[in-house]
Amino acid sequence: MKHGPENIQTLKLVTKLNKKKGLWRRVSEILCASRRRRPEMNVGRLARVTKAGDIAVLPGKLLSGGEIGHAVTIGCMGASAAAKKKVEAAKGKVVALAVLFEKHADGKGVRLLK
Repeated sequence: MKHGPENIQTLKLVTKLNKKKGLWRRVSEILCASRRRRPEMNVGRLARVTKAGDIAVLPGKLLSGGEIGHAVTIGCMGASAAAKKKVEAAKGKVVALAVLFEKHADGKGVRLLK
């Protein structure tokens, strides 16, 4: 039985994240779990747990249920097209997890969403 991600890009990202401490190490542990165990979050819940201007990381998928009324930057492994549209309509950004890691490698000011 194979353990850890099989996707080459995810495997490379996990290797990079493992070299860091704190937030990014925790994200790499979550990514090493099976895809079924990765968190999924609706836009409505994202609106409840964040405030305007937050930077958040979701090591799973962002789904389109609910509405959001403030701008957030979220790095995630995947997002539905409708979820992306809703976040961008609120003047927010949805970026790939690797891009968020490159911009905020120290992890300061970034919240982990589960």
